[in-house]
Amino acid sequence: MKNNSDIPKIVKVEWIDAQTMKNRLSLEEIRTSGDAETITVGYLVDDTKDRIAICSWIHKFDDGNLYCDTHFIPRAIIKKITILKE
Repeated sequence: MKNNSDIPKIVKVEWIDAQTMKNRLSLEEIRTSGDAETITVGYLVDDTKDRIAICSWIHKFDDGNLYCDTHFIPRAIIKKITILKE
């Protein structure tokens, strides 16, 4: 197994997710519905001006890593990123 120098930092991301309501809603219920505030923790595997990508686990191979259960989160909906481990 490779050393840990290629392991990305671990982050906590606070963001607003889109949501769907399956039941019927009145206009008042729609207007007072809160945002879907979400927290995701994982390895920060990509960071661009438009979005980040974090994964929950990594397969380590001699010829490179595979990143699993990856979330792509647009920067426009990110409230805060906290580095938990470098």
